[in-house]
Amino acid sequence: MDARYKGLEVTYSIADHVRDIKRTTTKTIFFSKDTVFSTAGQDISAAGIVKSTWSPSTKYKAVLRNLDGGKKRFVEIWGRDGALILTKDVTDDHGEFYADEYFGSLSFPPSEDAIVYVAEANGPKDVSKFAYSPSFGEGLTSKKHPTPFILRILGNNEASLSTLVTPAVDNPVVSFGQFVFQDCQDSALQGTTMLATGYQRTSDDRTLGLLGCFNRPAAIWKLTIDSPLDTTGTPISLTGEQLTPSSISCRSPRVSPNGSAVFISNALGGAHAGSTSLHLLGQSDPIVKTVWDPQDSNEFPGLFLGASLPTYPFLENGGWVVTHTTWGSISRLVAISTTNSTISDITPTGKDYSYTILATDKSHIAAVRSSLVSVPELILGTVTETSTATMEVEWRILDAPEVSRDVSEALSKLTMEIIKTPERHPTESIVLRHSQSTDASRNPLITIPHGGPHATWATSWTPATTALALEGYTILLPNYTGSLGYGERYVQALRGQCGTLDVEDCIASVRHLIALGIAEEGEGKLFISGGSHGGFLGAHLVARFPTLFTAAVLRNPVISAGDVWGTDIPEWYFEEFNFPFFPKNTSERVPYTITSDQYTALQAASPISYVQDVQASVLILLGGSDNRVNPKQGLGFYHALKGRTPGSKEEGAKSKGKVDLMWFEGEGHPIEGVEAARVAWESTRDWFANVRA
Repeated sequence: MDARYKGLEVTYSIADHVRDIKRTTTKTIFFSKDTVFSTAGQDISAAGIVKSTWSPSTKYKAVLRNLDGGKKRFVEIWGRDGALILTKDVTDDHGEFYADEYFGSLSFPPSEDAIVYVAEANGPKDVSKFAYSPSFGEGLTSKKHPTPFILRILGNNEASLSTLVTPAVDNPVVSFGQFVFQDCQDSALQGTTMLATGYQRTSDDRTLGLLGCFNRPAAIWKLTIDSPLDTTGTPISLTGEQLTPSSISCRSPRVSPNGSAVFISNALGGAHAGSTSLHLLGQSDPIVKTVWDPQDSNEFPGLFLGASLPTYPFLENGGWVVTHTTWGSISRLVAISTTNSTISDITPTGKDYSYTILATDKSHIAAVRSSLVSVPELILGTVTETSTATMEVEWRILDAPEVSRDVSEALSKLTMEIIKTPERHPTESIVLRHSQSTDASRNPLITIPHGGPHATWATSWTPATTALALEGYTILLPNYTGSLGYGERYVQALRGQCGTLDVEDCIASVRHLIALGIAEEGEGKLFISGGSHGGFLGAHLVARFPTLFTAAVLRNPVISAGDVWGTDIPEWYFEEFNFPFFPKNTSERVPYTITSDQYTALQAASPISYVQDVQASVLILLGGSDNRVNPKQGLGFYHALKGRTPGSKEEGAKSKGKVDLMWFEGEGHPIEGVEAARVAWESTRDWFANVRA
């Protein structure tokens, strides 16, 4: 390849609704200053690639691969020229590979002669296999014993695999993940250090669910290889040192080319998600601190990140960290100086796209942009200028999907805007509607509160939402009190007010659209759809405003907040309703039950307390394997709705709408299997179509 060109290997995920499977394709895009071209896309769905990464110099590519439906596992090392250097069958050495954001690891040391990864330890075969061992909750239920392994590249298609024995931390128990090499001392790796995230159990031996929860007891650790690695695969002990204080929740270590390391943290306990701090390892003050109350939408509201930073977030040899962050209703791009904490908004100007960073090198940023009316496109940013205060980036499109003329024309008829809700600052909503909708023919409105509650609706491409708009509906996506991206004060304001402030924000947003003439009241004109906490809000709205909404679809809704133990996140019910769960000091323990007063308060704030008032038609969608919200909550709501006192119009009693339930066996909280997701969406469409005006 001509030295003028650089390459970007891109993987795409596609839902195949004919075969009801997820398909994966890949291609390599080459670019220079003036030219872009790519290889043909290749379907690699059957290849079983779980995780892959390149070594620092791109000499090697490491691949973790499952075959035969996950029954066989292999580690492969490939050369830059596409030659297979070695393959090692690790089927008998451990269980499934970890590729999730919380534990998943695949890292080369600077010497490029080894890799570290995480997999499930083999379980016992004797009676001890019945001993209780907690999983890491929703989305991670098969993960109980994350174990690091190191594969040493010996040459001649040979490799040795050793289990890395992590420090025995028993009080509390600590599980390690997110391993990255920090340095390399010699060819046998003795003295080599790695950074990792250590997740702690609670004092009652509980592993709290991690998915979407960034407030867990967790710290950054330095783990050092004690003895030289041999070629026989002897287990190697690690010595450990906790580098960050136990008073904050830390994760996602990243090592820069200049040897420095960064990580991120959230407050310990309280809201599951909130303002994120960025730290330079070894420095006491964060690079980016919490922003409590930005004065307007143009002011930086603080970092709001997910489980991890981008895999390689560095520019300018580590002098800048780049990431995407929630900023109001948009996911924007920021560059952060590690030397003086300068924050530069490098989001391209123009439409209200949302952005996600995929990868960087020293001077380029690969990202995806999209909106509710624009399909995802791969874009490339080239750093053109940096100073101590700013970074300038020039953007261009690298790859855009081919969209049929029918789809393109349909999307062109939709408009998207962000509308503020009066007198409820900073509450705002994304509104998606047909541009041809008029006062004389207003489309019915579907209000879809997000889950969390500490999450955010962003303008990014969400096919299920856009597809409902294309069915002839106006869509309202409210970012109510507690949403991320508006400063930490807005996050904390919801605690103790669940079922009050969030409900009031949602109904105020609906009434504002009615006042603007975008929506209207009446039978078949206003609908609700929501999942998780969005389902909690949907159930509240149809119960407390019984004549306003005609129908609702609720996915795995929170119905009875007093049911605190049927979930992987029991502390949610305590902390969100302002009852303490996490100990303030080491002499305190987490609660083992709730008091009668707490139960009364939690139930009073729950939709089940208003079930008798519901008049709307309600469809409930439940995942039979949901570990986040006990499906028995939704099932109980179904039976309660079915069992209400029958109304009689002649007697002036309230009429009751139709009630139905769909049970998706084996599905978790999101109901995201290809077939299940399609059926859930089609059922939602049909449920509203049957009662729309």
